[in-house]
Amino acid sequence: ERRNIVLLHGWLQDHACWLPTAHQLRARYGHSVLLLDFAGHGCSAAPADSEAMHVRSLVRQLREVLEGIGWTGGVRPLTIGGCSLGGAVAMLYTSEHASEVERLVLVAPAGFDEPWHRVGLHAGQLTAAAITFAVRRVRALRLVVPHRLLAHARLVSDTPRYTNEIDWFASDVARHKPILLVCASFDGLHHADAWASSRAGDPNFRLVRLPLTHAMLCAAIPWLRLEDDPGAWHVDVPARTQRASACVRARL
Repeated sequence: ERRNIVLLHGWLQDHACWLPTAHQLRARYGHSVLLLDFAGHGCSAAPADSEAMHVRSLVRQLREVLEGIGWTGGVRPLTIGGCSLGGAVAMLYTSEHASEVERLVLVAPAGFDEPWHRVGLHAGQLTAAAITFAVRRVRALRLVVPHRLLAHARLVSDTPRYTNEIDWFASDVARHKPILLVCASFDGLHHADAWASSRAGDPNFRLVRLPLTHAMLCAAIPWLRLEDDPGAWHVDVPARTQRASACVRARL
């Protein structure tokens, strides 16, 4: 059965990080695949009010887009893939519209509490990345850069949990969804795998760890060849819980 698939990028990324995967899912399985740029990313402008740039606004943006193209109401099963920030948005959206989302593919997702020192150690890197992003994206530096910086600062102020409930994997909503979680063993920002113990032995929950950093994993999505794992997108394969791990590791 054909699925509707939404692929959500991470902070300071855009839709291109999922583009090769989207083409493969369309060509191989005939699924309809939606890519979008969050507000303030890619081809989407930041909101006029920088205070409006928060994770809940991204969830609303996603909902409005899906309503606009007729993908709401459960007409066709919906799978959401999310990377980093996109993973946190995917979880929030699933919590709000549980009956419409069938399964999730989460790559190095945010959305879980982290030890204070783990995020704090990277505050300088996050600030530098935001400044670099703003400078590259604008021409009129005097007017646009401060606004974009403020907007992104507001967005990441909700990191790392981004208003998701504590231990989302253990929630009633999550327990009823097949989930593929791909994490980086040397991730200095987000450790969703640390919260996966509540799903140990659950055939609907599959965890893959790769010897990469957060940035490396987010940049490597096309090379993960996630499209080679039908269980991630549309097929229940509880008897082959190691398929995703073997498939992903073989590609790196």
